[in-house]
Amino acid sequence: MRFFVFVALIGAFGIAGAQDVPPYVREAEARYKQGDYGGAIGYLLAVPGVAQLSPKLTPMNRDSRARLFFDLGCCYLAAGDSLRADWAFREAFALNNRLDRGYFENADPGAFWWALLHGEEAARRMKTKRLFSGMRSLFVPGWGQFYRGYKKKGYAFLGAVVGTSVVLGVQYRDFQSAREHYNQTTILYHVNQRYTNEDGTRYTEWEARHREVKSSEKRVNILIGVLGAIWVLNLFDSVVFEPAPMGLMITF
Repeated sequence: MRFFVFVALIGAFGIAGAQDVPPYVREAEARYKQGDYGGAIGYLLAVPGVAQLSPKLTPMNRDSRARLFFDLGCCYLAAGDSLRADWAFREAFALNNRLDRGYFENADPGAFWWALLHGEEAARRMKTKRLFSGMRSLFVPGWGQFYRGYKKKGYAFLGAVVGTSVVLGVQYRDFQSAREHYNQTTILYHVNQRYTNEDGTRYTEWEARHREVKSSEKRVNILIGVLGAIWVLNLFDSVVFEPAPMGLMITF
């Protein structure tokens, strides 16, 4: 009997720690807004799974813990304790490095969180390989640039290829239409319909339609060349340049 009571108490405590986190957070946030950072820190540290062990029967998930540590870091930062703020933000980052906010609505992580994100991205970029970058750009223009950290160039190459491909599709459709129009030419058109060049020479409907086909074909070939040049330039760019620098890093 005592065992079942113990299990029930542990389960209730775990539920309070895992599922009833919002009341803790709401109280801590209210104190944070009032400027009582010590009180807010005390509430957050009392949540099982933060500074205390979480009951094994109802463990807190990683995202919830990450958000709590994020809020805790904001509280420490507001209280002027940069060392503990650093610890809390690093704990949050280790649990979820894609986190952009905690439970608090208007908590400000200052430069700490963004410095961690930039450090992670800088480390990732330094590990990128030219071969992998080139393979990406070979299949999808701009992908290699994204991989190496050049987002603007990646969007530029991808947009250029997509835009040129759309224009090429339109021109190829016009070429097919002109060719079909040419194939429908009969001897009656050839004999009865004549046109005058600028130099005064005459040409037939057959020749007019043939000129239209050749003109459309030329535009298609030019666009194919432009598309190929953009693709090759994109491949060259992704292989030659080093990973993009991160800019100014904030240390603490």
